[in-house]
Amino acid sequence: MLLDRLLNRPDRWLPERLLDLLGRRGSAVELPAPSPGAGTMRLAYLSHARERAGRHGGSRRTQPLNGLVPVPLADGVDLFLAPGLPGMAGPLDLIVHVRGGTPDHFQALGSPALIVRADTAGLSGALLKRFGKRDWLRQTQEAVLQACWQEWRWLPIIDRRVLSCFGSGYAPIGAALEQDLILAKTDALFVLDGLHYGRPGKVDKAALEPFTRFAQQAAEGRKLMVVTHTSITPKNFASSTDSARALVQAVKPRRVKLDRALADDWTPYQRAFKGGFYVESFPGRSTEAHIAQIQQLGRLWQAYLDLPARSAGQFKY
Repeated sequence: MLLDRLLNRPDRWLPERLLDLLGRRGSAVELPAPSPGAGTMRLAYLSHARERAGRHGGSRRTQPLNGLVPVPLADGVDLFLAPGLPGMAGPLDLIVHVRGGTPDHFQALGSPALIVRADTAGLSGALLKRFGKRDWLRQTQEAVLQACWQEWRWLPIIDRRVLSCFGSGYAPIGAALEQDLILAKTDALFVLDGLHYGRPGKVDKAALEPFTRFAQQAAEGRKLMVVTHTSITPKNFASSTDSARALVQAVKPRRVKLDRALADDWTPYQRAFKGGFYVESFPGRSTEAHIAQIQQLGRLWQAYLDLPARSAGQFKY
């Protein structure tokens, strides 16, 4: 279908005539799901998208798009528009984040993006039950497109598809990545101080496999994957350090030790990287150290999603 192709082509703009036709159908527009065959966009595309978006003005919106007021999509699922959106025409990143995150955290991104936050009471089991169903990501993307049309009479063109999680939010993300189609269509993955498969000191590598596959593709330069971990040691399950170590063993990245005297809850003592795979290691062992990971969420997104403009392994955020 024409609309389906347009929604998945960042080098095509929705013509005014098509918007007019859609507008005459009323606010409850049923949008088709993005094509399963739509290709993955290259990671360096966003800077070009910004330039092009700045050259294509004339949006039809009737209210500003630079606020961070949540638009409810479903129970526990809200849509946010990150600040800095230059216009309506350019392709945008779609970031789906599970567990935590506030508008203040998202605001640090400062780049054009559609941000979906999913959260519920409980830990990994509750999150998996609520957001781990096979069709949840597809249905969420459909809901994003419908909400954008209903709120702003706007059909965004999605560039990169980004998954992100904090703490126990890894469970539904891992379930999604078990699907080959989701793995293929996800361009970037952020895992903040999570991944607790297995017992202390012994990671369940079979359960970790979806993340390991993504890490291997990232190391080959086909995707972007960023993993952060504190030095907290849980009593009943594998730590985020254990899991990060397992991923590092599978990928064998280059490690760069930083000045440990300067390391704290906000500053890593070590970075590892290979291709598009990155691990940041933090020394903290407290609850505050864990919370600091979500507090720097937007800055981590910004630092790594803008990676082509930076030197490998060197970040200031």
